[in-house]
Amino acid sequence: MRLGTFPLTWKHAIIVPIHKPGKQANSPTSYRPISLLPTLYQFGFKKQHSTCHQIQRISEIIVHGFENKKYTIAVFLDLTQAFDKVWHHGLEIKLKALNLPMYLLKTITSFITDRTFQVRIDTNLSLQHKIKSGVPQGSVLGPTLFNIYCHDIPNPSNSQLTMFADDTTILTQDSVLNLSIEKLQSSLNEITSWLKKWKLKLNPTKSEAKIFTLKRYNDPINISINNQIIQWNRKDDSVKYLGVFLDEKLTWNIHINKKLTQGYARIRILYPLVN
Repeated sequence: MRLGTFPLTWKHAIIVPIHKPGKQANSPTSYRPISLLPTLYQFGFKKQHSTCHQIQRISEIIVHGFENKKYTIAVFLDLTQAFDKVWHHGLEIKLKALNLPMYLLKTITSFITDRTFQVRIDTNLSLQHKIKSGVPQGSVLGPTLFNIYCHDIPNPSNSQLTMFADDTTILTQDSVLNLSIEKLQSSLNEITSWLKKWKLKLNPTKSEAKIFTLKRYNDPINISINNQIIQWNRKDDSVKYLGVFLDEKLTWNIHINKKLTQGYARIRILYPLVN
């Protein structure tokens, strides 16, 4: 089965479905739609901003908790199809609230509205359908518009909110474990309400919570999203965030071992070529 679209104009760009690793190949939900736009609109990464800066920021918060003998509770949230769920009307409201020059507001509004798509399976082509939400992934404006859309997300006073594109993390700290978890639940409720208002959705089954501490503790109380319990990451396990594996005591042992395993596997593949 072959999925795709036909390019017509910049309002009707070709979309290449990239298969998600480990997902069923015959399911449309197993593909990530990436827009192939003209070179003028293509973009890779934002200059002088990388995942390393975000990892460093979170690590410093956790280490600060170690130094002050506190528990650091973090929940790593999974936004369901975040870039594809940006509500066009809601984005227009936020753009207008920023008092952008009229010419710029009209240009951006034109860019996101009246877009269409078609799906092709082998030689069969569907009818055109209007795209009512989402920013084109692969475009220069995509990440910027998503950041504008999320610029007023609440930052609760009893926690720290960190975002790297749609990878969102909430962290709380306290010398008492249950108090830290209660702070996290309160902040999570506030952010969940904001996401619901602006038509963004969390996926509780893919979200994960982790306790970072040098202290001992018993089984923690549950936290939830819309009454659905979030899974706690095990003490002896690590949580993967932006390609880095974070363990309970931030020793980096799990991350280093996993990367060594990957490296050895690639060496074995290359060995017949270099020997």
